Amino acid sequence: MVVDIIETAGITYDYQKYIDENSGSLLIRAIDNIALKIEAGKFVSILGQNGSGKSTLAKLLAALLEPTSGVLYIDGKDSTDKAQMIDICKSVGIVFQNPDNQMVTSIVEDDVAFGPENIGIPTDEIWQRVEKSLKDVDMLEYRHSTINKLSGGQKQRIAIAGILAMQPKCIILDEPTAMLDPQGRNEVIRTIRELNRTKKITIIMITHNIDEVICSDQIIVINAGKVVMNGNPPYVFSQTKTLEGYGLAVPQATILSNELKKSGISLPDGIADDSELINSIMNYCKQM
Repeated sequence: MVVDIIETAGITYDYQKYIDENSGSLLIRAIDNIALKIEAGKFVSILGQNGSGKSTLAKLLAALLEPTSGVLYIDGKDSTDKAQMIDICKSVGIVFQNPDNQMVTSIVEDDVAFGPENIGIPTDEIWQRVEKSLKDVDMLEYRHSTINKLSGGQKQRIAIAGILAMQPKCIILDEPTAMLDPQGRNEVIRTIRELNRTKKITIIMITHNIDEVICSDQIIVINAGKVVMNGNPPYVFSQTKTLEGYGLAVPQATILSNELKKSGISLPDGIADDSELINSIMNYCKQM
């Protein structure tokens, strides 16, 4: 049975942008009539260039913002129902691009314990959750470390552990690798993919880096606050010109496979990574 962890119906979000003393403020529509369904347990990427509205959408899906109009259900609960807010916070957590903005203590294990403590988890269970969460992100050996001595990638994994300790069904990551070096980026992507694979936690990753979404189950592309593409990677990556039109780069493997197809080599549509391209070429050669 398919269960949707997120379901939206025509949600919009407007905000006031101050111009100047003479003009006053202007009403800006950041999210425009978005309808989505995200299945529980899936790895979903929301892709868009800067200013597309993807970070605003992330905050809506985490119930940090309330839609101006439309309906948003998180784990079957209306995100505007204040009586269910604690349950919603237990179902979904969010990790932002700058881990320092989510750190509230100086010691790793205390920071991971902060979230479950705030939702009333008994002390003994809190420390069990802290240990398990740090194990899940491969950071248990740092539990007594000072946070400001960690690398960017390590801090981001601690931020993820803090969300895991609250045992959510869904984790939203808003540009989690934007401030990281390549090593830190690889650490974080590997961690969240493993959490999705082994723990069946729904992952919603917000990014503008198309290389990070290759292994997604579903890719949602937004532009000017609207969903403009929605499907699996082969479907999305097969539309190279459309992606480029929305200001998004295309994986090198996709570009190369398209050039090979133009030269007469029969390859599948939507190839996105090197291994897939190599395997497709080898299969083509075997059939010759």
